[in-house]
Parts: sequence; C-alpha cells; structure tokens
Amino acid sequence: MSIAAHAQTPLAQKEAELVVAGHKRLSGPEISRTLVGNTAHVVFLAKVDDAPRGSVVRIYFRDAKVRVSVPGGGPNAGKKFESNWWLEGDLLCAEQRLVMRGHTCASTYRVESSFYSCIQPGGDCRFLWRVVPGNPENI
Repeated sequence: MSIAAHAQTPLAQKEAELVVAGHKRLSGPEISRTLVGNTAHVVFLAKVDDAPRGSVVRIYFRDAKVRVSVPGGGPNAGKKFESNWWLEGDLLCAEQRLVMRGHTCASTYRVESSFYSCIQPGGDCRFLWRVVPGNPENI
C-alpha cells in the first residue's frame, strides 16, 4: 500500500464514538439484507495480528451461513477461504481463519455509504466495510 493510500484510510474508532455521533446500530435482519448474496470489501483500520492497517479482504456472503474470504495482500493474497457466519441477535458473528483466529462477533453501524464493524465485547471498530451488489469478482 502506498503512503498516500495509507493516509486516506480512516482510523479505528470506539463504538461509543459512533453512538455519540448519532449513528445507528444495524439490526440482525438489516445485516442479513445487506450482506447475503453480496460482496464486502473490508478495510483494516488498525493493525490486526499480522495484517497491517490498510489491508483489504474481499468477502462474498454466498448465503445466510457461508462466506468466502479473499485477502488482498500477504502470503495468502488471492486465495479463497470458506467459513461460516451467523447472526446472534444484532451481532454479526463469523469463524476467523486468517486473523483473530477462532470466532468473533461484532456490532455493525452504517456511516454514510459504508459500515463500521465493532468487535465485541470491547467495542473496537477496526474494520470499515464497503458492500457491492452480487459477486462481481466471482469469489
């Protein structure tokens, strides 16, 4: 990633900052409608494990249970990783195979045309999602 691109990557936030700014948390059904059958481009807003700030992972949400992730850089760049995802109330949960191994759950906030993902229980919003319709990259 270039220095200019890195400088344009927003910084991670805390969930409380999004709430104070007036952003609303998405409900489980809203998350499902947004993701199922679509592709998310996920930008890391902070270093997570070995993935530096600015890293991008593309995730195609095939259906209400399976997603396919494709890292944009590092030793796994371009490789496809299939994993499960689910909703627990208003939290988006998923198996993690590339970073943050195990599973995580996150609250989701719409901010303009993007979404912040805030890992629970700490409320660290380290991921910015941009969702595009369908699977244009055939992930």
